[in-house]
Amino acid sequence: MSDAPPRWNRLERDARRAQILAAARTLFSKRRYSAVSTQDIADEAGVARGLLSRAQVQTLLEGVMPLIARELLPAVLAARDRRRSSV
Repeated sequence: MSDAPPRWNRLERDARRAQILAAARTLFSKRRYSAVSTQDIADEAGVARGLLSRAQVQTLLEGVMPLIARELLPAVLAARDRRRSSV
């Protein structure tokens, strides 16, 4: 028997989803949707490819977009306010 640590960590469903969402977010911020494969997301998240289907990738994209929008909103509003104050 090997003393090597297991290749995969067993996570609760929500923790695993958060891990995969974070990986998808990283990849979608660098490349367009059609250029990201399920294998890319699995590799980035450190999970088995079998955990993801192409349909799940679409769902991931839909889950990532609100996160990105929430992060960008303060910067967009600040730029709008600067523009309004300079007019």
